[in-house]
Amino acid sequence: MIDGINPFTIQTSSSEAEKCSVCLMAFGRDVATLITSVCKHTFHTDCLKNSLIAQKQIANRTTCPLCRTDLSSLAKALVNSATTGQGEHGQGRPDSVPQRDINQNALVYADRLREHQRERTRERYQNDPAYAQYQRRRQSTYQAARSQSDPVYAERERARKRELQRARYRNDPAYAERERERQREYRQRQRARYQNDPAYAERQREREREYRQRLRERHQNDPAYVEHQRQRQREREREYRQRQRERQQNDPAYAEHQRQRRRERNRARRERNQRVNQLQSVATVNPVATRMLGTNQTNESTN
Repeated sequence: MIDGINPFTIQTSSSEAEKCSVCLMAFGRDVATLITSVCKHTFHTDCLKNSLIAQKQIANRTTCPLCRTDLSSLAKALVNSATTGQGEHGQGRPDSVPQRDINQNALVYADRLREHQRERTRERYQNDPAYAQYQRRRQSTYQAARSQSDPVYAERERARKRELQRARYRNDPAYAERERERQREYRQRQRARYQNDPAYAERQREREREYRQRLRERHQNDPAYVEHQRQRQREREREYRQRQRERQQNDPAYAEHQRQRRRERNRARRERNQRVNQLQSVATVNPVATRMLGTNQTNESTN
């Protein structure tokens, strides 16, 4: 009997075939075991004590490790016996395990219990769509509330999502194609609404003007932001050139199309230079050609 608690008794096991369900070690002949009169399950005293301490720290409960029967009174008695220096039997002899070892074992058991709970949560998340949807909704609600109250967290979350999306866009061609199709549909809807709804078009133009104004002010007042934008632009250009090289290596038709486009651009550039040279050759004797040359150069610079 521990501190006057009658429903629980202490006995010494005489059978070494039985095992403690917490540590999976056999009961020795001289090892004190604890038997509850409620659920009749047997454990090492130290194992049950560590289990109850870990449960109290993690889940704020004290139940049997096997059947979840409430053992709050026994847990209180065990904690009191550990803190007063008496043994588990309440007979005045010191504990067989030092308090620091008991605490260490409780932490180990707590880690194992947390890992078990995480594994069960992952399995339920994979096998129960309703539970997965509920957890996603909880997470989104928490993130929205914290983003409103914590600008640093909001910016960090936006950066993390952008990075994840860019990585998935690079590594998943099917996802990239779906995103491009979604963007095309969105732009098509925006153009249709812009054409058919003058009030919406005016609001969008006002939003664009305000956005450009904020960008100009930030560029003028924040050199770090300017450098960050330049760095991002260089990274985008580098990634674009890398994707172009990889596509040209893996897609002969695309490579031939790009070569054809380069030939057409070079031919158009040569023809334009020839026209400019011809006009320059007669500009000294023909004022009309001089005016044409000036107009042509102005149009080329505009284009």
